[in-house]
Formats: sequence, structure tokens, C-alpha cells
Amino acid sequence: MKIYNKLVRDKIPEIIAGDNGKTCVARIMKDDEYLKALNTKMQEKFKDYWNELIKSFHRTELFMIIGLLITKIF
Repeated sequence: MKIYNKLVRDKIPEIIAGDNGKTCVARIMKDDEYLKALNTKMQEKFKDYWNELIKSFHRTELFMIIGLLITKIF
């Protein structure tokens, strides 16, 4: 059995339990645990967003440089 220590919402445990007899164990966190887990999740999501933004920025900058070089050559 896989163990995921994740925040869940929107009746996910019920959806998992109804999915071909899979088992899902969930609990309600204490306030301090919840805030810590929420902070961790926000950091993960921000990191993902930032990495995608950087990738996109570098790609865009590369295309601009190539465009300038082509303009300069011709």
C-alpha cells in the first residue's frame, strides 16, 4: 500500500474509496499541523510555478536573441 502524506479536499477520500474498492485513510489535522502542511504545499506550488516561469523566460529570451541574430545576418 502506498502512503501519501498529502492535503486533500473536495471529498477525495470518498472518491478514492469508491474507485474499485481502493482503501483511503484520512484524518483531520490539528490547526498547527494544517497550517504547516498548507505552508509546505504553497512553497511546493510556488517553486513549480517559478521553475516553469524561468523555463518560459529563457525560451523567450533565446527566441529573441535568435531573431536578432537572423535580422543582423540578413
